[in-house]
Amino acid sequence: MESEALMSIRDAKPGDEAGIAGVQVSSWQTTYKDIVDPAYLQAMETGPRQDMWERALAAPDAGSCTLVLENGEGKIVGFLKAGKSRDMAEEGSAELYVLYLLKAYQGAGWGTELFRTMRGRLQDLGYLTLHVWVFGRQSGALFL
Repeated sequence: MESEALMSIRDAKPGDEAGIAGVQVSSWQTTYKDIVDPAYLQAMETGPRQDMWERALAAPDAGSCTLVLENGEGKIVGFLKAGKSRDMAEEGSAELYVLYLLKAYQGAGWGTELFRTMRGRLQDLGYLTLHVWVFGRQSGALFL
């Protein structure tokens, strides 16, 4: 595992879609293995997610932020996206849409660091509250 000095958090940009899609698929396959049908997880492919992230990064939603966590080699090992709440009608309400880390980077505080960075960005955007939805048995949500 890389030292803290070699890890970095930055805004996602066009060109990051393959790294983000890879983390997303790998994280689903490890994190949800006891929650989601194994056949579904095994069939997951990065291609469709890479296409979706390519579109999202080319035209970011106003009022949202997408952050990536890179290791010392510049490889994306985690990411998150947050923005306007899709479920709450109240003004100033944000939602954490996704937060994923590769298994090797879980439990080392990097999810918390991504969350802290996101919280500052959302406050700068004028959000006052944050909503997070998780699977019922998802232990990774305990960092909150």
